[in-house]
Amino acid sequence: MDDKALLRTFAADKKTKKLRLPLPSVQLVCLWALVNAFSVVVSFTSTAIIPVTCSPSSWLFPCIKETVEQAMEVHALVIRILWCAAPQMAAAVALLLPRRRRRCRWSLAFVALAGTGAMHFLIARVILIFLAAEPGYLLMRIVAGFDYIYAAFDIVGFLVLLMGGEEEDK
Repeated sequence: MDDKALLRTFAADKKTKKLRLPLPSVQLVCLWALVNAFSVVVSFTSTAIIPVTCSPSSWLFPCIKETVEQAMEVHALVIRILWCAAPQMAAAVALLLPRRRRRCRWSLAFVALAGTGAMHFLIARVILIFLAAEPGYLLMRIVAGFDYIYAAFDIVGFLVLLMGGEEEDK
């Protein structure tokens, strides 16, 4: 191979498109969805694995006397929460990877954020069931407050995506 052919090959390599990261609004929403999904999966898994003893006099872990229907509904909601977390994590990780097609990132960020909002709604439903079974459960009231704050962050995430606009192909 002569020098001119090598120079042409090098110049052709320079003209290829460079991979760009998504917009900051998309990155922010993806990180929010990824952190939420990961923390929910870890917390529900650790709750299922680590046995917690209840005490009637404890404000942290009181003995909850729930009905069979409430227990079945909580179990079904936890399964739905975990099913929401898997595609949410996959969408968030896929969005953080740099690639050339940029049109689908914005809509995929909406999907990840919608999964986060659905997960926070399901968690609020579980909290309401626990509070109906044990009205004096202070820890669940604190968790409910954080869940409402997280839901507000979901709404802010939707606004950030809408105000950031779609990415443009260049």
